[in-house]
Amino acid sequence: MVRKIKTLVVIDNLYTGGVATSLYNYLYFAHELMDIHLLVFDKDSIDKTKVPDNVEIVTPDKGLHILGKNHSRIKQESFLMMLYRLIMIFLARNINGVVSRMILWPFVKRQSGYDLAIAYAQDDSYKSISKGCIDYIIKRVVAKHKSVIVHCDYKNFGGYDLRQINMFKKLNSIICVSDSCKRNFIECFPNLRDKTIVCENFTNVDAIRKLAAEGVSYPTETVNFVSVCRLSEVKGLYRTIEALGELRDNGIVNFTWTIVGNGPEYEKLNCIIKEKQLTSKITLVGNKENPYPYIKHASYFVLPSLHEAAPMVYGEAASLGVPVLSTETCSAIELVQEREIGVVVPNNYDGLLQGLRKLIMNPNSIHIKNNMDFNKFAMIQLKNFIESIKN
Repeated sequence: MVRKIKTLVVIDNLYTGGVATSLYNYLYFAHELMDIHLLVFDKDSIDKTKVPDNVEIVTPDKGLHILGKNHSRIKQESFLMMLYRLIMIFLARNINGVVSRMILWPFVKRQSGYDLAIAYAQDDSYKSISKGCIDYIIKRVVAKHKSVIVHCDYKNFGGYDLRQINMFKKLNSIICVSDSCKRNFIECFPNLRDKTIVCENFTNVDAIRKLAAEGVSYPTETVNFVSVCRLSEVKGLYRTIEALGELRDNGIVNFTWTIVGNGPEYEKLNCIIKEKQLTSKITLVGNKENPYPYIKHASYFVLPSLHEAAPMVYGEAASLGVPVLSTETCSAIELVQEREIGVVVPNNYDGLLQGLRKLIMNPNSIHIKNNMDFNKFAMIQLKNFIESIKN
């Protein structure tokens, strides 16, 4: 029997979001190829039903909770840990995250004996204590090969600082989740070109289709758009409301838009929808543990973001047979247009307006192939990466 490479996968927490979904999918597809050990700084955030039986869950040192839990959870756990975290935040904001974490590492034991250690997410910014996954595998893990998976568009995500190169240089490889993400990362760090590769996210098609079996009803004989996202300014929701309002004012009313998710902009978005008298057309349904029925029964999935990296929802929507309307962000041309799962429009108000208008006026203009292999490229890339580690 060929020995599997012993791999430690590290992340801060797995509460919500695309990175958490990406990791669960990674475990699902990679666990037969690798001997995976999972270390989550906040172990309580793990949904064990999504972790394969042969993946070993490593219990983290309590000090790592500072990096994995938010402030309110830390306060409930320990007042002293909360004070410790406040000191780290102060140091991070006034110096940088690497320096602030130096006061934590002496109290965190080393993990050793691994062929590969993967930090499953990059830091939020140079002056943040989070996520700390790269710093952890550099300082507290003994492994022959160390890597990070970069899930962001480094040029535009807001956390880029050239000085981060000092941390990335200590890794053996940097894995980006699309070719476009790789190009933008290399533009930021050209000296790391030779270390940077691509391994796309996996899409758990069977699980998604099973979850989507629940019924959700939309109005009949209308074009029903859906978006599933965190309600933040970067998602471009405001300009989409404006565009749909303009279409309504011009007599184009054969549409609805359902927005699934929550976030800091919820109340503001709700107020704007009411002010524009669009409550019969646009509905905020809040967070849903299972958003897939909303996607499955929609006409189109809309992703109007100002910037994105390689969103999981592209593959998720396509796996349910729902075409995507995306603004032109980092990987949109590569993952949507070139793979023929939807349409990409210019990343501005007029681009969204014209794209929405065309889909409403021509509701059956986009179709998705039924025989798509959603994980073909991701599996090839993963196997090539594993072979490179072995060699």
